Amino acid sequence: MLHLIIVEGIPGSGKSTTARFISLQTERNGMKTKLFHESAFQHPIFLDCEITDPTDWRNIYLANLDRFLDALPEDNSVIVMESVLFQNPNH
Repeated sequence: MLHLIIVEGIPGSGKSTTARFISLQTERNGMKTKLFHESAFQHPIFLDCEITDPTDWRNIYLANLDRFLDALPEDNSVIVMESVLFQNPNH
């Protein structure tokens, strides 16, 4: 079963540190792990355009999330994502 861990919080609260810690610990426990930092060049969820309408933003954001989740392997891997919901600079 795939595990998705999302680390959220206000700026400076330790999201990056926590996400790295979780990623390292799951790898040490023998699990295949992929870490996505909030500033990753090709973050799979972030929007790559400016959207001002909240409904449009939500619909596109959820479509990106669905597309990402559908593409994930059905294995025992762990996906750790930092700042997926509240740190996007386009909303």
